[in-house]
Amino acid sequence: MQYFVEPRSCPVDVPVTLRVTAILDAPLRRGDRIAFSLPESWSSRPYCITFTKPIHLDDPQAADHVTITADGAQFDLSLGRVAMPSGLPKGHVKKVIAVVREGEVQAGGHVHFTLSNSQSTWLAEDATIRVWINDQEEQNPPRVRTLPRDAEKIRLIAPSSARPGEPLRVRIVSLDRFWNRSSSKYQAGVLTREDGAVLMEGIDFVGSCEMEVVLHDPGVHRLMFDQARSNPIRICDDPHGPYWGDMHSHDKIHDCGAGEDAIGYARDVACLDFAAVMPDYRGLSLDTWPAFVARANRADDPGRFTSLLAYEVGFAAGHYNVYFRGAQGPLLDPADNTRRSLQHLLPLLDPADAFVVPHHVGVHWCPQASYAPEHDPWTVGLEIYSSHGLGERYMPEHVLAYEFNRVRGENKYASSVNKPVYARDAWAQGRRYGVVAGSDDHMGQPGKPVKGLTAAHATRNTRQDIWNALHTRHCYATTGERMLLDFHVNGQPMGSEIHANPGDTLRFTAEVHGTEDLAFIEIARLRLDGRGDWQSAYYKKLEDRDAFHEGKAQSNLDWSMSFEEPFDGDVMYYLRAGQRTMIDGWPAFAWSSPIWVTCGGPDT
Repeated sequence: MQYFVEPRSCPVDVPVTLRVTAILDAPLRRGDRIAFSLPESWSSRPYCITFTKPIHLDDPQAADHVTITADGAQFDLSLGRVAMPSGLPKGHVKKVIAVVREGEVQAGGHVHFTLSNSQSTWLAEDATIRVWINDQEEQNPPRVRTLPRDAEKIRLIAPSSARPGEPLRVRIVSLDRFWNRSSSKYQAGVLTREDGAVLMEGIDFVGSCEMEVVLHDPGVHRLMFDQARSNPIRICDDPHGPYWGDMHSHDKIHDCGAGEDAIGYARDVACLDFAAVMPDYRGLSLDTWPAFVARANRADDPGRFTSLLAYEVGFAAGHYNVYFRGAQGPLLDPADNTRRSLQHLLPLLDPADAFVVPHHVGVHWCPQASYAPEHDPWTVGLEIYSSHGLGERYMPEHVLAYEFNRVRGENKYASSVNKPVYARDAWAQGRRYGVVAGSDDHMGQPGKPVKGLTAAHATRNTRQDIWNALHTRHCYATTGERMLLDFHVNGQPMGSEIHANPGDTLRFTAEVHGTEDLAFIEIARLRLDGRGDWQSAYYKKLEDRDAFHEGKAQSNLDWSMSFEEPFDGDVMYYLRAGQRTMIDGWPAFAWSSPIWVTCGGPDT
């Protein structure tokens, strides 16, 4: 069939009447059916596809009113479900079905689908409008394009570390209010070091650009462009990242997801080093899984962008993400209703090639049931933060708690359970979990700076190196800001298990380098023999007065510390830090993976 779409393109988030005209190849007779489904992003309320816009068929004055008409025929309209690749229905997208009640539409005749009183999606994308004739989906469907708005923010992103004199790939991205790459044009821009030294002039671009610069002096640097400050960059002889990734995001393949190209957004707009854009296993089948494997593998570009092969599983006892080291991995059969538990999943996985991460732990609608020791070979990390909220500990009053979830509007739908299911509870139960963060974005925009990122300490940006860093817990989590965190005990990095004898001295060093002024740094301690609750081994609240030294104003962007304490029994420590400046109304935090110190034996 041929199609005409009016308008073929429009700006994001504007009032719109969308009209699709289908020119039939074959007649539609009495009882025949034609159906249309809007793109997933057009079907959702702003920011969260979990809340969909209802489609109205009867009231022409209602928002999102739909008609299907044709000369020579009368239709009965109804709403139906759209199937995922597994055959199961998508949770939040409807199709409008028109059945010919009277008359006939001849071959070459026009059928008009009209969406009135609506608002275009806030995602800038070229999206598919799906069409079915008698339940057979058309293979060359129409498309509608939404265009970004003018820039409201600029992000300046650079590698977090490099050797002196090594070229740095620096990217500048201008974003509209909806985090789309903007339509704004920049001319004669200047890139400088934070001290004002000019690195490049005459920078012209629309939306985004990239360039190479060189820094020679060892230390922590930041760059500036048009009032935008870059993430901190460490210049040293032995760089080990970190590399930045969103461990958990979705697109329109998910049963309640949207977005045409989440991988492209992660790589080119969020400027991530790695990402896992994953389907929910319920939307897959053993027959369709290879296509998703192939998609993840096509996106993998060693040295520039790592695409992790992963999928999400949801059980009554909690939700888990599965990550594979290589280019292949087994899928738990979604069609087998008798095998839907972690006990059925884990035996499929080789712990040398796959691990699982429990996520949104503590949320009331699906908290983890337990952290069983027999799951330890596969469970090396825990999602301490996502856009759902904070899984560090039970703190329902905290601004990042599930009570203040990603919707942050009148449709609040989550709360925290007062049960021992959070990260601190898992550690107190003896689990040796590192921490990761991921957005759980469902709108095809992974890597936004308020939704959760994971930093992986690795020497190269490849699947093998990133996976190994996560598997060995040499990683940390942030709410989305690319803060530098270094934390060592007796010279061993975060994620380590080290040994000491009673009376030995434990030597702590830590550095935190923020994207904005720091608010606090804490090293939390838990004695693993049951002697007391969580304590602060170190705590520093940075006040305004800390920003002055010898009468000269200094920033609180950087902080380093060292101290010692005696070892007197099994214990664990982790570092947590926060910044003072809110990012789009959200605070910025970071959490290291722990370091465990136990009596005797070799370090690991």
